This record gives sequence, structure tokens and C-alpha cells, in this order.
Amino acid sequence: MPDGLRSLASADVSLDGGPVSTFYPYGHPAQMTPMLPGAKHLQSLVALAAEVIAASQRLARGKETSLARAFSPWMLAMSAFYSNQLEGIHADPLDLVPSAIGAGSRSRQPDNATRQILAHVRAEDRLALDLPHLFANGWFDANVVRAIHRHLYAGLNEDDCRLASEGGEVTEITPGQYRQTGVRVGTHIPPDPATIPAFMLAWESSWRHCRHGELALIALAAAHHRLVWIHPFVDGNGRTARLHWSLALAALRLTHGLWSPVRGLARQHDRYFALLAGADAPRAGDLDGRGNLSERCLVAWIEFALQVCREEIDFIAEMLDHGRLDERLRAFLCVSRQRYPNLVPEAVTPILALTTQGLMLREQFMAMTTLPVQCAEGLLADALSLGIAGSDVPDGLLDFRLSPAVFSGLFPALWPELDAAVAASVSAACRPEGH
Repeated sequence: MPDGLRSLASADVSLDGGPVSTFYPYGHPAQMTPMLPGAKHLQSLVALAAEVIAASQRLARGKETSLARAFSPWMLAMSAFYSNQLEGIHADPLDLVPSAIGAGSRSRQPDNATRQILAHVRAEDRLALDLPHLFANGWFDANVVRAIHRHLYAGLNEDDCRLASEGGEVTEITPGQYRQTGVRVGTHIPPDPATIPAFMLAWESSWRHCRHGELALIALAAAHHRLVWIHPFVDGNGRTARLHWSLALAALRLTHGLWSPVRGLARQHDRYFALLAGADAPRAGDLDGRGNLSERCLVAWIEFALQVCREEIDFIAEMLDHGRLDERLRAFLCVSRQRYPNLVPEAVTPILALTTQGLMLREQFMAMTTLPVQCAEGLLADALSLGIAGSDVPDGLLDFRLSPAVFSGLFPALWPELDAAVAASVSAACRPEGH
């Protein structure tokens, strides 16, 4: 369900002719129940959540390596890219290269989409640094949700903070401010804007006891649906909800900067939106829970959310596995020798050493190749040019690096859109002038 929606004033539902509240199917927080599935469903959900936690703990064992430190900023950029893609906002992945985030896009005049995604990356980066303070009162805090929304729009210009409806009406987006108008999300009409503070208070208070372990994971998935169901802002609701989910998982020490559910949601976007929409459904009889909304559909959504988390952790674990990385590194260097002929197989040993220990003397790096000095110097020069090794100062200690070409080569299919952009860039660079 895209962030940008028609206001009810321009939709089929008119706001004229009576009190606004009479035109909204939802005006009381009790209509948002159940907030969690009942006990008969929790057992299987707890088992799924336990699998996610166990897999995350296994992945955490490599979180302090140079490889993990170089990998984490790419995951930040990728998560922002996919969260925006889910809303129909697209940009060139090469404009989101982690090393360029602080300085902005490689384009001198980035377009609206690129500006929004760069703002998303910076928002998550800043908020992630402040996790202990951000979630001091737990993972469910309406003020945190508003802060996330403010950060998503921070630094954008006035045009970026305007939303045009299908009828041509323009609505100003005030970062962090609840919407003052009615909206329609597909067939779902979110609550009366006058009641949003009450709904958000219920959203905040319903899961306060879910602060640890499996129940916290289940509650975060349920809260994600209920937040987009409330649709508290004029625009940016999906991105805000996904960023809240990602940040809370990080605060629970489950992501370590190495994975995010957002990539998995984008890979299964049709199912993601279908299950969110399904959980909007009213209760279907006495066997469908005791709340106002369908318990069965809420369980289906939570199961999917937990499965996405588990699949993403498993996939990243495979990508970062040292043995499999060795195989991909050898294949990548073989292909790269077309442009960097000095990257002979002897480069594998020092590069793999960089991924684990980092901060290596250049002399040590060259000695590990066992090549003659002149050949080792050429190998190092090509490794620096390729962007698989680098240093913060000229002739300084070496560390492992991930340029776009290296990231795409070592982690194929992790970010397919980046793979395509890198391939096009390399092709253009190799094309003779005038062709």
C-alpha cells in the first residue's frame, strides 16, 4: 500500500453533510483489537521467534570483523533503497554508495527520489547511533514513531514535503505531525484523524510488557501491521513503520547491522502487501478470536514476518561464511584480472586476512602474497584501485573495503539492482570513445 494516498475529500467518501466521525468506520481504539494473538496461537509463533533469535546469535559471532564493519553500511543503504522501492520510489543504487552518503549523491542535482532515499539512509544511521536513548521506554513509543517520521523528512526541501493527490490537490507534509485529514488505503479507511492520538496511545500501551525475547519479536510484527493500519501521517507511513521495526530489532541486539527484514519484504512485496491488507479484515465469526479484527489473519501476517527475518539471517550468514567467501573471492579476482591484471591468485590470502583482522601494514600485506617485491607492489596497487583494500591516510595501514564493484562481485544477488548498475557502469567504462 503506497505511502501516497488519496484524501477522502477527493475520494468516494464525502466529508460533507455531517460530523466527520460518522464517516469513519474506526473511531475507538477497541476496534484495533486483538493486539496479540491468543494463547492457542502463541506457541507456534514463539517457536518461530526462537529460531530467529538463535540464528541471529549465530550470525553475531562474526560481527566484529573488518568484513562485517565494511558490510554494515551497505546494508543500511540497501534497506533504505528497498523500503522506498516498496512505495514506488526508485533511484540508482550507485547514488547510494556508503562512502558518498555523507556528501550526498554522486549526481550534482539528485532527483526527488534520490534525495528521499539518501534522507532515509541518514535517518537510520543517526537513529541507530542513539538506540539506547531512543528506546529507553521500550520498543513501543508514539514519540519514537513521530521522531522517526521527522528524521525521514529532515533536510528535504519544500517540494519534497508536498503530496499531490490524484485530483491535483497538494497537501503539505509536516514531519512528525499526525495527519489532519482522512485517507483511503486501497479498500481500508484508516481511523478518524481526530482519534489518532488515542489510537497511538493504545498502540503504545498494548505491548509495553513485551520487552525481551520471543514475545518482543511477535509484538513487533503485530505492531508493524497496526501502525500502518492506523496510518498516523499524511505520507511516509510504510517507511516509518519499517524503519521502526528495523531499529527495534537492532535495539534488541538481533541485527548487528548485518541484516534487515526490509530486503525480504521487497523480495516478496506482493505477499507482504496482501498479508497486511488481509490483517485489516474484521473478525470472521466466533472461531476467529475475540477482538474486532481477524485474529487468524493477524497470525498469518506475524508468521510471514518471522519467516522473512529467519530467511534474511540465513541468507546473510551464507554470504558472510568464510569458506564460501573464499570461493567467491577467487572467482571475482579471476574476472577482475581483465581490468586489474596484477590480481593474481596470490591476492586471496592477504585479502582474506584483511576481512578478519584488518589494519594491516602494507609490507605485511605484500609479504603474505609470497611474490617478488615488484609483483607484490603491483598486486597491492590493483587491490587499492579496485577498492577491495584501502586506508584512511596515504600510505597508511590497510583495511578491507567494499567498493560497489567489490560488493557486487563478492555478494552476487544480494542487491540485484546494484549488480545491474555496476555492470552497466563497467560496460560504459570499457566502451571505446565514440561508441
